[in-house]
Amino acid sequence: MTRAMSVPDVPADGSARLSIGALARAAGVPVETLRTWERRYGFPSPERSASGQREYTPDTLERLNWVRQALEAGHRASLVVPLPQDQLQKMLGDRTAVAAPDTPKDEDISHDTHENAWLRVWMVAVHRLDAHALDREMNRALGQMGVVLCLTQRLAPFLQELGRQWADRRLSVAHEHFATERVREQLARTWMPLAADNRGPVVVLGNLPGEEHVLGLHMVALVLALAGLRLVFLGANVPYADMAKAATQSKATAVAVSLAAWMPVQLARARLAELRRVLPTDVDLVVGGGGAPRAVPGVVDPGGLEGLSGWAATLAHAH
Repeated sequence: MTRAMSVPDVPADGSARLSIGALARAAGVPVETLRTWERRYGFPSPERSASGQREYTPDTLERLNWVRQALEAGHRASLVVPLPQDQLQKMLGDRTAVAAPDTPKDEDISHDTHENAWLRVWMVAVHRLDAHALDREMNRALGQMGVVLCLTQRLAPFLQELGRQWADRRLSVAHEHFATERVREQLARTWMPLAADNRGPVVVLGNLPGEEHVLGLHMVALVLALAGLRLVFLGANVPYADMAKAATQSKATAVAVSLAAWMPVQLARARLAELRRVLPTDVDLVVGGGGAPRAVPGVVDPGGLEGLSGWAATLAHAH
């Protein structure tokens, strides 16, 4: 059963308007994604206030909720974003209500004024195994902060805290797996609809042999997808030769890998050198993550997610 859609109180004349940030928070869709959809598909199309600010009607929020549900059902953004609401409803089986992110209850919100109060809220959700609350907070952060800031100032500290609490035995293996899987799903759910319609250069993403953790790779995928790049996502523990074959077959411009902090520097350098050796010479090798060594010959180190965003934008504009 779906939950009734929650929208802001609207005056009888329908004059209520939402900023793009408020629309993103209410619909659970990042601001960058809304702007990409507007540029590509003409929706959501804002009205302009007297001061020139973007404003959106509650009807836009309602249609966005239908779009979000269609995407979650597996439809492509290029198909569903341009559709009018009545066609979306018909596609989804004429359901009369669409689920929207719940407004947090007072008891779920930290009243701590410390700058890391948000982290306590996220960790409470983990300890309670509350997937809905954790998803809600991640959606809110993406909508309010944008992708790069959310990744660097929310998800990265959150994952570090998970590791600390697991090491201190304040979290069980089950809790840690629960949290990392929610993050992985959130990231994939955000970047996959974007990448599906991109027409830019191709980048292959994969982890080196022995590297099983893919959260860093999903973060990279989200940054690259927002830049308009096409992605071939191979995931964890990919043999060097297979990475090279995938790059050749897809006519990739670059291969991107993410190294976890646990990997010793010399081992990381040796593995990157081996991958660089088997890759075509005209394919860039880009590295990131906490275990990325510096100044490896033939390897591009953008310098964190912000640097990666700039590198991806330059690549997209050059083609």
